[in-house]
Amino acid sequence: MTNQYTYHFLLLRNAFKHIPNGTSIEISINELSNVLFCTNRNVKIILNKLMQHGLLSFKPGKGRGNLSVLSFSMDFEDFLHEQVQFLLKEGHLNKALELVREYGNQSKAESYFLECIRNYFGYYSIVSNEDQETEILRFPIFRPVTTLDPAYAFFDFDAHIMLQIYNTLVDYDPNTERFKGSLAHAWETNPSKTKWVFYLRKGVLFHHDQELTSHHVKKSFLRLKDSPHSWLLRDLKEIEIVSKYCLVITFHRPQHLFLHFVSYVPMSIVEIEGTNLFGTGPYKISTFTEDYLELSIFEKHFQHLPHIHRIEIWRIETRWLEHEVMEGQKIHVDTGESKNKGLVSWSKAEIYSGTTVLSVNTVKEGPLQNVKLRRMMDLLIDRAKMVQELGYPRICPSIQFHFSDGYAMKKSVAIDKVDLNQTDYKGEKITLYTYRRHELDAQWLKTHLQTYQIQLEVKVVELHEIKKKEIIEQADLILFEAMPHEGIISLLDLYLYKEGFIYPLLHDEMKKKLDTRMRDITADSNPVSRQGKLNAVEEYLKKEGMLLFLTHKEIEVSYDTFLNGVEFNARKWIDFKKLWYKPPQIQDILSED
Repeated sequence: MTNQYTYHFLLLRNAFKHIPNGTSIEISINELSNVLFCTNRNVKIILNKLMQHGLLSFKPGKGRGNLSVLSFSMDFEDFLHEQVQFLLKEGHLNKALELVREYGNQSKAESYFLECIRNYFGYYSIVSNEDQETEILRFPIFRPVTTLDPAYAFFDFDAHIMLQIYNTLVDYDPNTERFKGSLAHAWETNPSKTKWVFYLRKGVLFHHDQELTSHHVKKSFLRLKDSPHSWLLRDLKEIEIVSKYCLVITFHRPQHLFLHFVSYVPMSIVEIEGTNLFGTGPYKISTFTEDYLELSIFEKHFQHLPHIHRIEIWRIETRWLEHEVMEGQKIHVDTGESKNKGLVSWSKAEIYSGTTVLSVNTVKEGPLQNVKLRRMMDLLIDRAKMVQELGYPRICPSIQFHFSDGYAMKKSVAIDKVDLNQTDYKGEKITLYTYRRHELDAQWLKTHLQTYQIQLEVKVVELHEIKKKEIIEQADLILFEAMPHEGIISLLDLYLYKEGFIYPLLHDEMKKKLDTRMRDITADSNPVSRQGKLNAVEEYLKKEGMLLFLTHKEIEVSYDTFLNGVEFNARKWIDFKKLWYKPPQIQDILSED
């Protein structure tokens, strides 16, 4: 039954919690409207619905001033317990949590819920009647999966999930800086790098059993032209299908970085039917809701099959459940949204995650239109003090996107020489938007800058909301974390992604300069020269006070010692397809003489 009438019954039954079932209660319609927070007319509609479900009986009073008679058929606790059971069975963990938190304090529904949570997460092996073994790994996250469409990939965890579902034409290893074939087994290009030829593997299947062909690749690439990643193909001239397994991609300008482009998650090959997304990766999407993602092994994958058959990822909205969740889960990635650090007995890895940055909205009218104020704010922020006072996961001050400990060189100007009077700043409110991982950083900045009479207003929104157009337009500053772990392509995308935290905040003149410089970079055949030009872009935006680098951060990954094959991909998450679980009894067996 769980719907709006569930809440109506809980409101009503809670008001008369200690009155036994079947007891007649004389009550007026006005009293009922106060309990249910609705009009007298809606009271009657609600009561009729609840009677249809057999939850109560109601006899309206006849004539003016006569009281109605209400009696219940179900106890408050029994009903709440039943609804929580139903929601958990249907996979609506957060809705069950809402009910328990609002109505179930110290109730049997709460006890049942917490017991379910303690036993739910972790590794499970299920053997069916046909002697088929299914291995399942369930774990919680404290942030949402915002999209599974590569054309809109932006946040690292989303992209990490996509790496399990889709494949690109080519794979790139940022550690060795080498490319290897994936959906394409071979490729070649002309001397000017304006034509690229790709030869596809034969027999590669999408998750709905269609065979991959050149037409699918062309369609996937062309849809990018209407996406926030359109810059990847902005110099595209044409895509010619030579055969079922061969295509030629032609550009107006040289594309020396095109292998980097086609190995990048947004250029994954996707087949879309209605609202369904199909990839060719080792896992396929079984279920995807706001709170739950289930990935199942794709038995017909063209490469090695994963060891774990099913990955279940639950989004937990509240910190209230952290302790209960930790008792069962086998992987914990501390991204800052959770206070837990994993169990003491687990293996741990600390991984460099990225750089926190303040990006300035140069489009919005306000005090930060003044470049002098932006530069002075940059000087006033004491990054070393920030790291010292806030601690882990901040590891050191930052002066650029890539890891560097050169902050001391920057700190050459005495703060007492900074004069805000040169900026015409009159104490106007400056609005800073961020998401939960960086909430403490934002509050620290507010307090710190207040000592210099700079007034920040901090607004913390959910991860999936931070990129919304209306928020970008309202923000004077956006505090985010840049994670350019895939080499030059990551930095290019950081600058040019149309719904990111840099490009939409640039005024038109800055955008023109950035576009021109980026085209020059992608057309440059010399890696050293390219990197120099990319560094110059970063310096230009720093000089303009558009980017204020803050600190470098880490994430801590904890995992059960029996979980093997733990490797971290370029997105700094554990690669699901390589995981396997060693039965605990093996340790005892091997210790025997």
